[in-house]
Amino acid sequence: MTRGRRTHEGKGNETLRQLRAPQGTSASGDPAVANPISQFSRRLMKLGDVIAVSRTFTVADIDEFTRITGDRGPWHVNADASGRKMVHGLATAALSTVLGGAMCFMARRFELDFLRSVHSGDTVTCTMRVTSLAEAEHRVGDRRARATRLESTAEFVNQDGVLVAKLFARGVIPKPLAEVLADDPASRLQAKL
Repeated sequence: MTRGRRTHEGKGNETLRQLRAPQGTSASGDPAVANPISQFSRRLMKLGDVIAVSRTFTVADIDEFTRITGDRGPWHVNADASGRKMVHGLATAALSTVLGGAMCFMARRFELDFLRSVHSGDTVTCTMRVTSLAEAEHRVGDRRARATRLESTAEFVNQDGVLVAKLFARGVIPKPLAEVLADDPASRLQAKL
């Protein structure tokens, strides 16, 4: 116990949950987003959980992110000598939102270190580890509600095993700790896909 807050601390029994997109295409025809949750194993959330998702970035992804954000840096707009465009750093980091969304996680702090560039055709795997779960309060309008503070780290690795980015995130899940520990994020995602 720390300052009257229950915490869930522990080691071992890590589970790697792979969220790799299966072969085939989604309804939009994009092979990179074809049901990435189909292999998400169903079990309860625990401290130390390791969850991963992969994506192969396409020129169309880069062009769409450029259109949405207005970031028209020449490295995102013009192909290099190999015919590749550089993926926006925040597009790479957005892989973590698939995992955060599965946990109903609302980020309050998000620290990123971009270590290497990612280009069209690269496959990046974001592996997130839950490092802390603790009871907390969450403000909903003018009232406070019981919630869970969650901290996590993530590593983004390309197809060659090169670390391209690192992440630290802190935020809340707007549910009491006991509910979070009994949660199965995959069931919620399966219903939405």
